[in-house]
Amino acid sequence: EMNRSNNDVRTAQLNRNELCMNEQHQLDEQRQKHYSQPTTYEDDNDIEQREGLLRSLEQNPHMLRGFLSIYRIYMNS
Repeated sequence: EMNRSNNDVRTAQLNRNELCMNEQHQLDEQRQKHYSQPTTYEDDNDIEQREGLLRSLEQNPHMLRGFLSIYRIYMNS
């Protein structure tokens, strides 16, 4: 019994790490897309992606810092 709950905790931690890595990957993709084609920023797909990103940021507040620094770069360019 004790052992199983330990496994559950470990699984939860792995999932969280995976989520963070996935989020980071999405951010990197957004950044690449922005730098490779900065003028095509307003199509529907992009707006949808940004809304999705904001939704996932609400669930992962610690991501907000990284996002804000990218956003600042975007606004300044």
